[in-house]
Amino acid sequence: MAQRARILQGTPTGSTQESAEPQSQSQIFNMDECRKVITHFVLSNENAFRCVGSEGFRQWGRQLQPQFTAPSRRTIAKDCYKLYLTEKLKLKTFFKTNCTSVALTTDCWTSPQKLSYLVITVFFTNNDGNDQKRIISFTLILGDKEDLDDSIERKVEEVLREWGIGNVSRVSSESTFSKGGSVLNTCWSSLSPRLVEALICTQSWLNPSVGVSTSGASRSGTAGEALPAAGPSV
Repeated sequence: MAQRARILQGTPTGSTQESAEPQSQSQIFNMDECRKVITHFVLSNENAFRCVGSEGFRQWGRQLQPQFTAPSRRTIAKDCYKLYLTEKLKLKTFFKTNCTSVALTTDCWTSPQKLSYLVITVFFTNNDGNDQKRIISFTLILGDKEDLDDSIERKVEEVLREWGIGNVSRVSSESTFSKGGSVLNTCWSSLSPRLVEALICTQSWLNPSVGVSTSGASRSGTAGEALPAAGPSV
């Protein structure tokens, strides 16, 4: 956090302090690094993209660093999705090259809009011997409740193929949908399914001990044995 603060507080070009003594690399203002910090801020706290456009946020940024220009909500949304693709590639590479076996759980949720979501979480051991868990899919399940089991089975097979996961030691599932409550907060629930999945998965990868937020949420239950969550590194 100290390094991120120095990025925001870097001395503006042409200042007296800059001419008096050379700046270290960590003190030079870098807008790209600021955008990365904002992206993590949005993901970790499930903030709305629009928060970066508020006058209060802009004033806060300018107070820390006069050179700071708050990015648009579209820019931060794109940054979040770009981070999702980057982290997904790293995780897929690990599963294909260094992971011998995973355990799998599926949870089913119902949103306030009565949309059914399937959450697929994998449990595995990383290269340091630490137990890990990651959400690798958070998707809409369409169709009648009578076809629920078949829909879930097809989706699980599709996700495992996409991620290159072939050796699953255990699969636990809970396919009873709850009737009320919310899966997502009001800020994220109106977003496209593709972006929602990107946000939920990336949030899980950056902070595995948190997983899907249950703030004001209702779900049918978590199936399977939950392994201890470790740090974000694979």
